[in-house]
Amino acid sequence: MVLQTKLRSHWDVKDIAYIAMMFCYLFFFKFYRVPIFDSLPILSYFDSAIIVGIVLFLLLPFVKGFFNNFCNVVSCKKVSAVLLSCFAILCYAFILPVLKGSLDFSTVETLGHLFIFVCVGILIFSFLKTKRRTNKLTEYIILCFVIQTIIQYIGFLIPAFGNFTNIFKSEDAIELKKQYDGFRLNAISGSLAFGLATGYSVVTIIFVSRWNELRHFKPIIKPILFFVLIMGGVITGRTALLLDIIGIFLIFIRKIFVRTNKKIARENLKAFFKVGIVFAAILAIGIALLYRRPEFQAAFKTITVWLEKGPKQYLGIGGNDTEYDFFATNYSVISDIKDIFFGDGIWENSDGTYYLHQDAGYVRIFGFGGLVWLVILIIFQLNFFNFNIKKKISYENIVLLVIILVATIKGDNIGISLNNNVVIFMVMLRDLDLKGEKYAKSNRKQITGNVRTSDGLQSFKCKKYN
Repeated sequence: MVLQTKLRSHWDVKDIAYIAMMFCYLFFFKFYRVPIFDSLPILSYFDSAIIVGIVLFLLLPFVKGFFNNFCNVVSCKKVSAVLLSCFAILCYAFILPVLKGSLDFSTVETLGHLFIFVCVGILIFSFLKTKRRTNKLTEYIILCFVIQTIIQYIGFLIPAFGNFTNIFKSEDAIELKKQYDGFRLNAISGSLAFGLATGYSVVTIIFVSRWNELRHFKPIIKPILFFVLIMGGVITGRTALLLDIIGIFLIFIRKIFVRTNKKIARENLKAFFKVGIVFAAILAIGIALLYRRPEFQAAFKTITVWLEKGPKQYLGIGGNDTEYDFFATNYSVISDIKDIFFGDGIWENSDGTYYLHQDAGYVRIFGFGGLVWLVILIIFQLNFFNFNIKKKISYENIVLLVIILVATIKGDNIGISLNNNVVIFMVMLRDLDLKGEKYAKSNRKQITGNVRTSDGLQSFKCKKYN
């Protein structure tokens, strides 16, 4: 008898534990001021994602069906391709500095982290598949970023809680947080600024793109979650706001005017309009009640000054008021790179500063590996999407690739961003699983007696059936 997979369609208490697990994975924070971590130096290398991976690895033989699901996921051609590409780019990042004589292996550390996170992601997905929760995976990711937003705003408004979040921050991050008067860097995350901001944009675009597919969220809740994600991106970094505008505009054009049924489009617009009015009313009442409080005026001044500098920096206007002319300062040094095709093999200087003392993404990419390294990173990034050469890439993936390329103008992002890739990889696994479920149903007679797990038919196609 062939068992059928029955995915959990309702929310229960166990979902809280799974969301907490995903939170630890997506934000990979460290414990800097916890006694046991201070007493054992080796634990300083362990972040929350690695700890989750170790726990799940130890559970692998003991949870019924977990090991079978894990083997099945790894045997999927697409997953194997991601693992292989991670190993290949790691080798290239190691060999290039050796050939160039720089012996700078800074990039290897980041890519090594990414390889580990991919392995942990496979364990998490296999575990959720065993627990029949993969149908909620996208919702879990969105809720994790919503929770992160709440943490950031509470940390800003309540200094005591903001001090608590310092447990998960290095001394340098705490000092930088003071420079922003506590407005930024309140997240519980291994990446606190640019990387986390682009992660917010990736999640926001996936949310908007799959608006009608997220059936575990009630229609009235979706606009609220959307506004919370936008607010989370703003407090994390101005880059998120720019990327959100670009990405949502591209999704909006296709979703509302091209692909979406007119009736559904009108309902979506009405929902946004209603929630927008309620949100504006609550905001206006809150400002009216709190405006004269000194702490509110100080917070409002901090926010307005911080937001004002953003457009000036991006557009290069404002004369002496700007902190720097971004393009003139950062991209003028490209001419100093000795080998524009293969780079100089340097990611960081010996003192830990950026090569050429600039943090613009494409400058760092060309400085390390030149044009060849950029092409490799783009191909590597595409490998994390549910995409292959024989089939067309989805419009959602095109939009994500566009905003990642735009984000790389500001900082190193494409291919090596941990925040982006862990989100995209988990969504890709969910899409492959959904496709596998449809495959299993349509080929039930062929699969019967050959491909099984404790919870029913394999959703991923084994090599035998590919």
